[in-house]
Amino acid sequence: MEIGDEVRFEGSDLTGVLRYLGPVEGRDGHFAGLELIGASVGQGKNDGTIQGVQYFATTPNNGMFGPSAKLVHLSTTRPSSATARPLSSLSGRASRSEERPPSRARQSNVPLPSATPQRRTPARGMLSPGVRTPHTFARPSGLSATPQATRTTSMPRSVRRPTSAAGHARPTSVLRTPRREPSGFSFDAPAPASVDDPSRRLGLLEQMDLENRSATALGSADDTVPMVVHEQVAEELKNAQARLQTLKVSSEDTEALREQTETLRTELAAVRAEMDKMRTESEGDAKLKPMVTAWDRERAELSSRIEELQGAGREAIAVFEHQLDLAATEQQGLRTHIQELETQLAKDPRDASVSATDIDLANLREQNAHLTDKVAALEEELAEAKDKLDAANDAAKKASTAHDAAAGSLREKIRAAEQESGEHADAARRAEAEVKKLEAALQAEKAAHERERQEIESMRAAPHDEQLQAQLKKLEASKKELEDVHAKEIAELESLVESRIFREDELETEMEQLRKERDEALAKLKE
Repeated sequence: MEIGDEVRFEGSDLTGVLRYLGPVEGRDGHFAGLELIGASVGQGKNDGTIQGVQYFATTPNNGMFGPSAKLVHLSTTRPSSATARPLSSLSGRASRSEERPPSRARQSNVPLPSATPQRRTPARGMLSPGVRTPHTFARPSGLSATPQATRTTSMPRSVRRPTSAAGHARPTSVLRTPRREPSGFSFDAPAPASVDDPSRRLGLLEQMDLENRSATALGSADDTVPMVVHEQVAEELKNAQARLQTLKVSSEDTEALREQTETLRTELAAVRAEMDKMRTESEGDAKLKPMVTAWDRERAELSSRIEELQGAGREAIAVFEHQLDLAATEQQGLRTHIQELETQLAKDPRDASVSATDIDLANLREQNAHLTDKVAALEEELAEAKDKLDAANDAAKKASTAHDAAAGSLREKIRAAEQESGEHADAARRAEAEVKKLEAALQAEKAAHERERQEIESMRAAPHDEQLQAQLKKLEASKKELEDVHAKEIAELESLVESRIFREDELETEMEQLRKERDEALAKLKE
């Protein structure tokens, strides 16, 4: 079996189109996913998604999964649409033929009014575009367009009529009497039950047969039915059934499009609510700008204080160095004076008695020792001052760098948040525009549906084979184009909504991280 085949599960009456073959997350084995069609639509269990994983797309409660080993193939003809879009199920339903077993041909001697020859117009999907029933029938000689036309030579009564595809062919006179539509038959879009029920359709055709026979009971009993006219009547019944099916499918397509439009409106309302929430958060983030400005001002003040401290440190170092130079000069002078005194004592030795020179020498030595200690203390203070200044410079540089980095990061994230908010607003506007386009397409679909109904009504009054076929082809082509356009627009809008939801999650995460970083930066600055 392949994707697109019409299948069902063994032991189940639900039928559908095969959309997925493969494993399912969280379960063992090989599974198949079906998109339900026909009378089974809406009786599924999901929309092609299991535990958050989407395997194919369809409307809610229109998808089901089961073991692939239990698949039962129903037909070899695939539906006309192979895309896993919600409208594909409608296209698949339109492609099924509505055939009944042929009924026993009945023979009647009562002439019936003849109909204009028409070619067989199958419902969409029943025949390929290249296969067409011949639409030109030779009009029997002697046919007249007025009710008073003379009757032609009758055929033998033993000729049996072939069974038509509709199962209810009836004899028709070769008289060209005005065609009368059965009173019990309407070309308005019927309810789905009246079209799908074979017994109901059989009753309608029986009623049409009885009314047409009663309307032509005044004809001659000697007239017989030509084979061509008999087939024409069968064609009319078949074409009427095809038009009914076309109207039913068009009505279902319109209803599905309306439901999808309502769903998109709901999603758009959710997007707007999220946008309001994000706008509120953006207003809160706008309060960060004054804080950043205050941080810049504090950074400037801190830089000014650092420069003042550096200047004061340099001045203190200069004073210490000057004092050190003075002390060193004074010490050197004392040393020179001591050396001179020692030299003088060596040249002029005296008693060990106390003299003024000895006293001066002792004083000088004490002063020298004091100055030496003072120089050492000044050098230690100078080294300590240099260390403190270097440490203060390093701390100031680190604080300034960290402050600049935090402020720059906050500015960048604020700009990114504003940009994301703008993009989100643009996405919401685009989504709203898409919804408006879909609403316009829905109105166009309704108008096209009404035009189809009016055209069918006009064709009932004056049917022509070639004109009817051309109009049906045109309607089918227009319908197919509308379906393709709608499916494409819906797919794009769904992708846009999914992308928006993902970006919203990312934006919320970034905003939360931004708040944490802001709090951490404030805490560091307070410390």
